[in-house]
Amino acid sequence: MTHIVVSDDQAQIIHGATGSIEIRDGRGNCLGYVAHGFEAEDVAIAKERLASEQPRYTTSEVKEHIGARDTKCPDTRSSGRVVPRTTWRVSG
Repeated sequence: MTHIVVSDDQAQIIHGATGSIEIRDGRGNCLGYVAHGFEAEDVAIAKERLASEQPRYTTSEVKEHIGARDTKCPDTRSSGRVVPRTTWRVSG
């Protein structure tokens, strides 16, 4: 897994936050988010998805599918770049 080391000041801000934190580069471009816990919107979305008839997949099933896809199409493998608007979960 790719990781980023933050400064002590940045870590203090992340640990002290009660909601999502938007992560930006030096030019102001949004790179993603650090999310603490679940907000009301997260819970509402989860309940809506649970009530749907859409299929559900385990983490193992998804990883197996991605592995099979990467074997067939090597150009789809992760490049290690930060994906815009990704939500990172931080425990703490």
